[in-house]
Amino acid sequence: MEPQPREKVSLTIKGVPARLRSRLATRAAESHRSLNGEILHILEAAVEDEEPGRLASESALARIRELRTRIRGPGLSPEEVDAAIALGRP
Repeated sequence: MEPQPREKVSLTIKGVPARLRSRLATRAAESHRSLNGEILHILEAAVEDEEPGRLASESALARIRELRTRIRGPGLSPEEVDAAIALGRP
């Protein structure tokens, strides 16, 4: 069965500050996307797999917790964590 074509609509965003528009354009160029493509990418990422009323960060944290339960291993003791941190310091 072939996927259904997505219906496309046009939106107008009013009152975009020049600084925000500039930052979006820079981000789009860095991602090799058009400004419209970058805005769509941001919007899709913001609402992807979210439950209504749930923040994206909450959704990400829930996913991290889920993945963490699958990780097997002894973990590190507080002393091992402190030693690893100390190695990374100048």
